[in-house]
Amino acid sequence: MFTLIPLGVLIEKTAFVVHGGLFRDSSVGLHEIQEIPRNQFETTLSPMRTDLGGKEQDYHEMLEDMTWSDPDDANDGTCFNSCRQAGTYYGADVARNFLSRLGIRCLVRSHECIFNGAEHMDCGLGFDLWTVFSASNYNGGNNFGAVLVFSSTIECPAVVQYNANPNSAMSLEQRNQLTLEDLIAQHKHLLLAAFEKTEGPSPSLVTPQQWAEVMRTITEVDINWLGLQPQLAPADAQGTIDYVAQLQSYQVGLDKYEHQLDPDTLVTLYRNHKKLLQVFSFLDTNQSGAVDEKEFLTGCDLLNLQSSQQMNGKEIFTMIDIDRSGEIDFNELCECFRVNDRQTSPMHQR
Repeated sequence: MFTLIPLGVLIEKTAFVVHGGLFRDSSVGLHEIQEIPRNQFETTLSPMRTDLGGKEQDYHEMLEDMTWSDPDDANDGTCFNSCRQAGTYYGADVARNFLSRLGIRCLVRSHECIFNGAEHMDCGLGFDLWTVFSASNYNGGNNFGAVLVFSSTIECPAVVQYNANPNSAMSLEQRNQLTLEDLIAQHKHLLLAAFEKTEGPSPSLVTPQQWAEVMRTITEVDINWLGLQPQLAPADAQGTIDYVAQLQSYQVGLDKYEHQLDPDTLVTLYRNHKKLLQVFSFLDTNQSGAVDEKEFLTGCDLLNLQSSQQMNGKEIFTMIDIDRSGEIDFNELCECFRVNDRQTSPMHQR
């Protein structure tokens, strides 16, 4: 399916539309993009090779840049996108040069969750870059979705915002599945500690009955865990469950900080992340989509008043501020609490 999707679209005399952005090679234009043998690239998720050389290497790099790159409104030129470990950061001068060669004035891209749905970057000399994100309430948050409406080739597009009902298109089974996965991710570290104290058949293994009892006790949710066990934690041929492997399959963006934060802080963050996103929205009074350290600490203090487990806001801010800008944007915050798709889970093998 991915091989059938265009890498970019040129709207005549108006805009170039792409998922991520522009190129490390400033000479790339429409001709070079059209030369890419599209059917040879089925994914951009696997690591890009650097040993191909020649045209094939150029194709790999162009594809990676178009799908993974992000604009940088503070610096000109290009540099490696260290945050995503793929693609580039590109400045206003790069966008201006590319658009000028195409004879259009606007670049439209996505790839980042924008709190207000759309964000404008002035590239100078009449050239513009727009980041537009169409999924509202992304990852359980409160962001707007947006679309751009062009009425002419000269005027800036109108931004149409919307806020759809979260999960409105999902079936009851899908919503329940997401709720359970979110619940397990929130309690992941407490569950691991409880399983380690359980005397199972051997280290890291428990029986289905022991698994169900720990799940009920730690999550404080009284449902038929034993009935859900085959879907959530399949047993092996001996009828036992490897709880370490099961919990590791629930990967959340914040997990990369598990060696820097104590388990209680991680659990508190997981449990309160939706409130934190709401506080984020409240504190962002100028609707810039970013909160500085002082505002973030205020939000953590508000949550600490409602929780017996206290969070160290300064420590958390330093770790979540991925690009060290002194601000946390909505995209950074959402990425920390995203529960990654568990492709190995039976619940996804349908």
